[in-house]
Formats: sequence, C-alpha cells, structure tokens
Amino acid sequence: MTTPKHTTVIAITALVIAVFGATPLGHAAGQLILPKGSVGSAQLKASAVTGLKVKDGSLAAADFASGQLPAGPKGEKGDAGPKGDAGPKGEPGATKVTQRVSDLVVSATVATATVYCQPGETLVGGGFYANTGAPGSYALPHISAPVQNNGWYVLVLNSGAGGTIYARSYALCSTP
Repeated sequence: MTTPKHTTVIAITALVIAVFGATPLGHAAGQLILPKGSVGSAQLKASAVTGLKVKDGSLAAADFASGQLPAGPKGEKGDAGPKGDAGPKGEPGATKVTQRVSDLVVSATVATATVYCQPGETLVGGGFYANTGAPGSYALPHISAPVQNNGWYVLVLNSGAGGTIYARSYALCSTP
C-alpha cells in the first residue's frame, strides 16, 4: 500500500528527472553514459590508462610487445610429419678416371703437344711434367690449359744450352 508520503517522493523524483532532462545539465549527465566501444586511442590522454585501471584477465598475448611475456613450459614433441617427395635424380658421377698422355721431346727451343679424351669421356683436368735430360736444360711450361675439343694442350720451352728435354702432356678423362 502506498502512503501519501511515498507518492509525493515519487512525484518529486519524476519532476526532477523531467526538468533536469530538458536542461543543459540533464543533457550533460546523459552524455556521461557512453556506449560500449566508443572510447579509443584518440580520446585517451597519454598515460591515462594504468595497470590499476585494466580489468584482470582482459588482455590477450597479442596486446603485449614481443619479449614482454615470459615463455611457457616446453610442450611435448609432436608426431612426425609425412615423408616428402624424392628429389630429382642427379647425373651419375665419375666411376673411372683415366690418364691419357702424349710425349714430347724438346730438342730445340719449343715443343707442343695436345692430348684428347676418348669419345664418351669427359675432361676433368690435365697438365704436364718434364724430365731434364742434359745438364743446363730446363723445361719451362709456357702454356698448359684445356682445349675446347675435350683435351689438354701444352707448350714447353727449353731454356737450356741445347740439351734435350723429355716431357709428357696428360689429360685426366672420366667416364660416368
């Protein structure tokens, strides 16, 4: 049962709400009630939000900079993944290396020799060596280099006083 006193209090309260709702003060009070999500970075002053103002449990790991959160315990090892596809088959490697030779006799001042790999072989290296025959004769390699036709070319100089030099040009040839 409502008493006349209660009725009067309710009526005065309704009148105050109606009067203040229509005034600038009432409008300002109504604007203090903010809709959800209406305040963002642009509305906040620097350092306005502190740890005391943040609700516990409301932040996610993505809200923190890298390295700010301690690492959790190491997890268990996962299952092995599926086996990958086999890579492309490589070319067969050399199974045999043969030395092909060509002898030189350097009795004058210059001698040359070219030695070639056989068909089906591939040049993998080459060179020359010499055995001085007469005292005072020295073999000087002037050119020792591969040639385009799958061989090795050598040009040897005899720097001595006319003694004979025996030299050998060689090509290292491989077969797959």
